[in-house]
Amino acid sequence: MSDDGRRATRTAALLAAVAVVISAGLGGPGCTSSGDDGSTTVDRNDAGAGSAGADGGSRTTEPPGSDTEAVTGYVEELLLRYDDAVATIIVDPAVVRDRSEPVVVEYLDLFEPGSGDADAALAGWADSADAGTTVRPINADTPLISSHLDGAIDAIDDDEVGFATCAEHHYQLYDGQGRVQDVVDMVGRAGQGVAVRVDGRWRLRRLELRDDRPACATTSTAEGDGS
Repeated sequence: MSDDGRRATRTAALLAAVAVVISAGLGGPGCTSSGDDGSTTVDRNDAGAGSAGADGGSRTTEPPGSDTEAVTGYVEELLLRYDDAVATIIVDPAVVRDRSEPVVVEYLDLFEPGSGDADAALAGWADSADAGTTVRPINADTPLISSHLDGAIDAIDDDEVGFATCAEHHYQLYDGQGRVQDVVDMVGRAGQGVAVRVDGRWRLRRLELRDDRPACATTSTAEGDGS
């Protein structure tokens, strides 16, 4: 395979894992901002985390899908935590080799138990680590990735909701020798997701970009309010 072919393969593998593009050969879910030291800044006591009871179960039952207004906040929290975890992982994908690492535990906790999509994404990042591929921000003021709801969520039933997303990706891709292989500067990429309520807690089932709807219906919060 030519150098260009190997470069394209590594880029595609990393983007598949980051973007959670589901394909015949690779499925991967996918991130929020990380701290300056590379550690995740997620608050484990936030709305999505729940509380463990004396029997190991959850003392909190989060609202049913039929209450779309209430569930919206939980889905938004999942997207924020997702962005943070992925942004931490992609700068050092070798971290996924140890599933006891806090950021890997956090990432898996975002998805329903036994998620094949989450496992496939971790495998994709492990392949990137084996190839020596890493990413760095384009500039210090722009998050590597950012996801937000692109409209109202849709209640499928009390334990499942669907939603549209809008994503931004801003980073440079480096090979094992520290050479820039690609620059990803993507704004307003449409996607979709599914969240399910498991043991009283909302978790992700699927999160993917869409090729059939290239533009988002809404703008990001930052673009919309100037914050």
